[in-house]
Amino acid sequence: MCGGLLLSGCATENAVKLVTDKHGRLTDVSLKNSSGNASYDEYLKRLAIDNFHNRVPKPASNQTYFQPIIIEYNKLEDYFDGGPRMPN
Repeated sequence: MCGGLLLSGCATENAVKLVTDKHGRLTDVSLKNSSGNASYDEYLKRLAIDNFHNRVPKPASNQTYFQPIIIEYNKLEDYFDGGPRMPN
């Protein structure tokens, strides 16, 4: 499973929700939809937090931000010996 933050875009199937307090500090971070893997969800939230101030240098007070994300699932054959099967 691979994940990453999108550089742009409005509509997405999933996003990290970041909420600031009256001083513009992050107070809540959550996923719109879980990936089904709790540790992976935490990784995605940490990635969004780590990049938040690069993307939003001066966060507004009492604001909710959404960071679109992509979750890519590997194919089952990627986990078997030799990786994906190549056609003959």
